[in-house]
Amino acid sequence: MMMRRLFALCFLLFCMLSLSACSSMEPSPYETVNDNPDLRLSFSHILWYQPDQAYFTLENNGTDPYSFGDYYTIEKKVGGRWVVVPYSKNGSAWVDISHVVMPGRSREIVISLSAHHDPLSPGTYRMVNEFRNDETKEVSVLAAEFIVGKKS
Repeated sequence: MMMRRLFALCFLLFCMLSLSACSSMEPSPYETVNDNPDLRLSFSHILWYQPDQAYFTLENNGTDPYSFGDYYTIEKKVGGRWVVVPYSKNGSAWVDISHVVMPGRSREIVISLSAHHDPLSPGTYRMVNEFRNDETKEVSVLAAEFIVGKKS
């Protein structure tokens, strides 16, 4: 009888901690992504010998150049919704630089999965970035999904 109560108490404590961990993650601020037919952001690969770097490809199929910065957001799918992965408690810094992808061209984007974030647990993630049309000044939000598996 005492074992059952102890087990029930431990289970309840585990559930409370799990819920508090999920609730501390903010929901994604982006309701709509990938709605610009001129741009396509896709996940390319994660190098097996350098697992903290993820590679993406940005394609500009439009007629205007687009600019973007090094700043990006990592989001994780939790319970069917996207939540923002918080930045590392050790802090992070970004280079304030602008990259341009010209019409009809593509560009590789390499991000660090460990420089700004604590190690990612297994799950489905997406990298989110904003891209600005240099002619119209309109901003498009693009996202590309990737999966982090268990380390062997």
